[in-house]
Amino acid sequence: MKSNRLIISGERAVRIARTVIVVLLALLVCAVPTYSWFYVGRRAVAITPVSNPTALYISAANKEDISYLDLSGIDVTNGTYKDYVFCIRGNNVWNYMLQLAYTTNNQFTFEIYRAEMTTGSVPGSAIGTVLYVPHDGTADQYYYIPNAASQVTGHFLNNRSGSDTLAKDNDAYHDDTYSGYADTAYINQYAEPLYWHADTAINVLNEDMDYLNNFFHYYILRVRWSNEKQNDRETDIIYISARNSTS
Repeated sequence: MKSNRLIISGERAVRIARTVIVVLLALLVCAVPTYSWFYVGRRAVAITPVSNPTALYISAANKEDISYLDLSGIDVTNGTYKDYVFCIRGNNVWNYMLQLAYTTNNQFTFEIYRAEMTTGSVPGSAIGTVLYVPHDGTADQYYYIPNAASQVTGHFLNNRSGSDTLAKDNDAYHDDTYSGYADTAYINQYAEPLYWHADTAINVLNEDMDYLNNFFHYYILRVRWSNEKQNDRETDIIYISARNSTS
């Protein structure tokens, strides 16, 4: 087990965009509990509007509070990936950028897909559909179907050459992340967060908005692992952020 104990602060981990609208902080852990040098409270970051008249939020499926986006309990002995639903919603926003930042203890890889929501029957060919049961006490059920043709493509800003699971430890992102930390020579390589940025902005179309100019975009966050992974891994943290890029 890696012995470093370090907590990455939100302000230092988001050099990708200094005008980040909102950041989601969620735990990502394997099914078998292990001690870790990361600990983050479930409600560490709230959904927060930044400016008026425009606003941008991140929430769980069915527009529920972000605390219901729970990434714990991943069983890497079952399959090669697991899907989670999140929502980008806003008002008077016409386009936005998606960004990720995450540590690499488990060397998971992440993919983001646009998803369609339905409350009816799900076609048998709808592979990867996520069933979501709201936490409001109702008997409603929602299905979120990932669109393989609508994967959000992006690129790393600080990965090591030839690697998509390790970050550089000597660039400007490293300096910003650990600014003020006295002993950077002993920072574990897996504590260097990778920063990922979407290639293009996501457009909000007229048909996406209601009469009050509110929109709701659903996404699947797919967590992938290779077949040799075991459930005796460390804990990671992942930030999902959406930045208003409306001109």
